[in-house]
Amino acid sequence: MTIDDKLEQLLATSRARLSAELHDPQRESAAHAYARSLWGLEDDLRDLMNQIRIGAPL
Repeated sequence: MTIDDKLEQLLATSRARLSAELHDPQRESAAHAYARSLWGLEDDLRDLMNQIRIGAPL
């Protein structure tokens, strides 16, 4: 998998996460849903950067 493919996958996951957060009937607000989605994307990007640093397969 190329870095481009991995980034596309991360963005698709982020969009799905945001959609799930926005449709969660227990969410506090849309702002909280966006924040949780961004935190998840940040974690995913950090994991990708660590994989790249150590030379792990994507």
